[in-house]
Amino acid sequence: MSFRSESGVVLPMVLVFMIALTIVGLALLHATVLEHRLTTREVYRNQAFFLADAGIDHLTYKLYLWEQPDLIDWTPLGDGQYKVDAYWLATPRYAESTGQRLKDGEVKAEQKIRVNIREESIFFHAVFGDEGIKMSGGSFVDGDIGTNSIEDGAITLTPGTIVTGTADVGPGGDPSTVISGEVNISGILSALSEPRPMNPYPLPPQLIPPPPLVDSGPLSIGGGDVEDILGGPVGGPPEYYYYSEITVNGILNIDGPATILVDRLRTQGGGGAGLININVSWPDSVIFYVTDEATLAGSGIVNVNEALGAEQDARTLYIYGTETCSSISFSGSRDLVAAVYAPEADISCTGTSYLFGSVMGNTVDVKGNPEVVYDPKLGGPTVASIFVLRDWRQVS
Repeated sequence: MSFRSESGVVLPMVLVFMIALTIVGLALLHATVLEHRLTTREVYRNQAFFLADAGIDHLTYKLYLWEQPDLIDWTPLGDGQYKVDAYWLATPRYAESTGQRLKDGEVKAEQKIRVNIREESIFFHAVFGDEGIKMSGGSFVDGDIGTNSIEDGAITLTPGTIVTGTADVGPGGDPSTVISGEVNISGILSALSEPRPMNPYPLPPQLIPPPPLVDSGPLSIGGGDVEDILGGPVGGPPEYYYYSEITVNGILNIDGPATILVDRLRTQGGGGAGLININVSWPDSVIFYVTDEATLAGSGIVNVNEALGAEQDARTLYIYGTETCSSISFSGSRDLVAAVYAPEADISCTGTSYLFGSVMGNTVDVKGNPEVVYDPKLGGPTVASIFVLRDWRQVS
């Protein structure tokens, strides 16, 4: 009997099979390592991007505080850092934020974001209340209204009130619940894409000690009396003044550009009394910084001088409330041509007062039969402006 021996065949087959498995395993290992590297690199890139975005947020915060930094130097955050360079002399102005993902002190990824810096007026509404607006009686607003709040009823309009403009609520808010009495609003109801900046307007360096301010004491003008504040030259720098209190029962003439820091500002009386005549024309202006309260009561007009022969221009008078200013009120039949910005104050407009310009505060209460009319010139070139970031794009 003869047969063919097959001894020794299994071992080569096993070796071939193991080599094949090894090759497949090595290929899978290589693919896994490569995928891990790519994933890690992408994660690092994303983290660097978010670090650059954090730099943009940091710059936004600085701008909302009225600061204009040329550089925010390397700032550590998490597993990386960011830096922001602002180019204020470029046309257009822009800022570039660089984010770096670090590991053991080594830069693993870097991303950059560029945004344009634009100058925009802070007076973007006829009436704006950071926390809310109330309108009642026969009050009337010709212009847009808005709030940063998203609370139900933050904007409340009772029957008889009228708004001939749009109404904005805080980002993410539902206008149908934030606004009560929306039928009294003629324009579109919408939510803001981002909160409106509401920080006190900064004092100029000339009003910040040192040098110490010269206290001119209280200025009280009796009925029938006339007082003058000279101000600066036409088209020139303003003069700076500080008064603990200004009370006007007679007439106060301000005859040139002036910046006045006052703790309490009051106008009283009627029949042509309690007047403040702002004898300047744009681009000159008079600015009041109020540290405590302002009460414009009685009858008469604040900031209208017919001798100038010019149309009403709210840019010629600014009333700013500092961070300690708690209230500003307009009552009686007091008329006012001005831009009012007091983000920490509760503002009230009552009686039959007429305000041409803009009113912006923490809360705004318009009741009785007052009328607020927006001055569209406030939306253009104005000294009351803030820098904002627009046209965001990734550059690397």
